[in-house]
Amino acid sequence: MSSTLSHFDLHAKSKLFAVLSWDWDSTERIEIRSTTKKLIAEIPSWYLPIHIRWSPDGSQLAFGSNDGCLYLYNLEDGKIHLIYKDSRLQAGFVEWSPDGQQLVYSARDRETLIPPDIYCIDPITKRTTQLTDNAKEVDRYPQWSPSGEYVVFHRQHLNEPERPMWIYFVNVK
Repeated sequence: MSSTLSHFDLHAKSKLFAVLSWDWDSTERIEIRSTTKKLIAEIPSWYLPIHIRWSPDGSQLAFGSNDGCLYLYNLEDGKIHLIYKDSRLQAGFVEWSPDGQQLVYSARDRETLIPPDIYCIDPITKRTTQLTDNAKEVDRYPQWSPSGEYVVFHRQHLNEPERPMWIYFVNVK
C-alpha cells in the first residue's frame, strides 16, 4: 500500500519528522519517523488530522483536525490530548510559540461562516485569547516572531477584492 505526502514538519534537533499522508482510500494519518525513516509512532485517521507542528523542544506534536479541535501528541507517553474544542468554531493552522508555552491558530465560525480570526491558547490551562476580531477580513496562517512578542498573520480584505493580501501583526505580550 502506498501513500501520498500532503504535509510534514521536521524537528531538526531530535531528528524526527511528522508526515501527514493520504492512503489510496483517502484516509489521512500522521506518521512520526526518524530521519532514517524508522516509524516511531502513528496517529490514526479517526482524528482527521491536519496542520502538524512540533513543539520547540520536540516533545509534543500539535495538530488540528477536520472536526475543528486541536490536539497534542505527547512523544514520551504516546498519548493524544484534546486541548481545544468549541462547537461553534473550526480551528486550524496551529503554530507553537518560541518558548513552547502557547499555541496560535485561526478559527472560523461553523454556522455563520464568518471568516477566521486568530486565537492564542495555553495548552496546559486551555485558556484561550482571541487576538483578532473582524467579520470583513480573513485572518489565517499565524506565525510567531522569534522573540515571541508578536504574532504575524495573513489578512485578506473581503470588501476590497482588488486589494492585495497583507501581512499583519499583533502584540501578544
